[in-house]
Amino acid sequence: MMKKMLLTTALTALVVTGCQSAQTLNEPVIPAELTKAVEAFTQEDVSFQAAFADLNNDGINDGIVLLEGTNWCGSGGCTLLVFEGLDNGSYKLASKSTVASAPVYVLEATSHGWSDLSVYTSGKGQVILKWGGSNYPSNPSLQPTLIIDSKQATPAISRNIPN
Repeated sequence: MMKKMLLTTALTALVVTGCQSAQTLNEPVIPAELTKAVEAFTQEDVSFQAAFADLNNDGINDGIVLLEGTNWCGSGGCTLLVFEGLDNGSYKLASKSTVASAPVYVLEATSHGWSDLSVYTSGKGQVILKWGGSNYPSNPSLQPTLIIDSKQATPAISRNIPN
């Protein structure tokens, strides 16, 4: 009886540990090269959230970065950076937008060969960002609103960032 109880306890601990590990696997692993690119832009060791998607259809994941902290966030939102993933594993800054917040979505539609994005911006709600040929719009609050069915769409970056 005691052996059965110990075995049940051990299996329960293993299952709980396995579930916690599975949740960790859902978090994106941030490549050192992306962290290096973010720090080169910010000139500081800064906290950020990141998601990855092939935005320009070149077969290489690009980095979508939402910066955190008082230097990068204000009452309207935070700075959103998009880094183009390069074939050597490094990242090049492709776009910078201010007043952006989660949720951030990668949309199926494209503009000039890059996926459209959607971000939340204070006072306006969810807006669409279309690639303009050389970058995404710098001020999302000036962009058209977008209604997203949150039950059918999964955000690339979903949690709100504390200011």
